[in-house]
Amino acid sequence: MIITSSNAALYFPKTVTSSISVGSTPVDIAVSATKAYTANNLTAGTVSVIDLATNTVSTTISSVGNKPYNLALSPDGTKLYVTNNIGNTLAVIDTSTNTVSTSVTVGSNPIGVVVTPDNSKIYVANSGAGTVSVINASTNAVATTITVGTTPFGLTVSPDGAKVYVPNSGAGTVSVIDTSTNTVSATITVGSSPRKVAIAPDGKTGYCMNRTGNTVSVIDLSTNTVTKTVTVSSNPLYGAVSPNGARLYVSQNGGSSVSVINTLTNAVDQTITVGSGPNGVGIAPDGASVYVASSTSSTVSVIT
Repeated sequence: MIITSSNAALYFPKTVTSSISVGSTPVDIAVSATKAYTANNLTAGTVSVIDLATNTVSTTISSVGNKPYNLALSPDGTKLYVTNNIGNTLAVIDTSTNTVSTSVTVGSNPIGVVVTPDNSKIYVANSGAGTVSVINASTNAVATTITVGTTPFGLTVSPDGAKVYVPNSGAGTVSVIDTSTNTVSATITVGSSPRKVAIAPDGKTGYCMNRTGNTVSVIDLSTNTVTKTVTVSSNPLYGAVSPNGARLYVSQNGGSSVSVINTLTNAVDQTITVGSGPNGVGIAPDGASVYVASSTSSTVSVIT
């Protein structure tokens, strides 16, 4: 793509332009066009709601559950799903009222959660059980449970909804779930302690953040093979690919920074200092801003 004055901000070096105080120990963040939500792991079961027009917390949702961990917005933005790692539940939040409408019992120590693009199914990784719960989004009932690897962590669904990628932190693998059959169709060997797979918008390439290996595995999703390993700095946990597919933003939990990887060269182009203990990464739909939830500083860094 040709760089012009209208899209230059998507390519040139970025910097932190704002820091937002949220609830205690935010682990994950979900971003829409107008709002962002953080799961506050050490606050008494809360989610902070951020108004992106002002970069301020507009409300705090209480009584979410015991130790909120990961969260996912429904494709239409009407529901927010939050895993409660100690409570063994999935909270369903109505985003129009910012209240919990129901709570679904899942497996042991749930972490990752994703919603399929057609809004029909929700997948939850149960890290303590080595399983993934599949929930009917219409009824909020668990339809089936899939056995995966040891200590499944953050989940990612492919853009077409055909696959769910499950990094097994205790096994150094990624399980690939076929959503049409809800069975594991492939297992990919990656680096040590994988935590999250970020997928390019075209669905062709995945990037697996390997926490203790300090690497990112680049995966050809058509063959389920690792084609390259990118070395980053300290404890990469989460990551997200820009909407144009040009950059991968990786949180470095041990280094209070974000590595920016050029997806064309698979090399680190830039390292950005953010809040202490960065975890979840979210990107605005237009790609202009990146939001990083930092658990130790209890902040969200806004990168523009």
